Amino acid sequence: MIAPVRVDQTLRSGLAFMTLHFPDQVATNILTIDATDPKSGTAEFKASAIRIEKLPVPEAIEAGERDTVPAA
Repeated sequence: MIAPVRVDQTLRSGLAFMTLHFPDQVATNILTIDATDPKSGTAEFKASAIRIEKLPVPEAIEAGERDTVPAA
């Protein structure tokens, strides 16, 4: 999955946040694990291991033309 990243100093080091409340706009739930709570059966959608890699910045973004680059 490719998603924009913003560093937020208010988050504890080692934590990341991605919205999961708008599944028609973001595909966050494809990143979650299949674990469920053994008593309630509730899916564990709020904890997952991730790796963040910096991608090359397209020339349009470097030139300040952010609206010309399609969202991933």
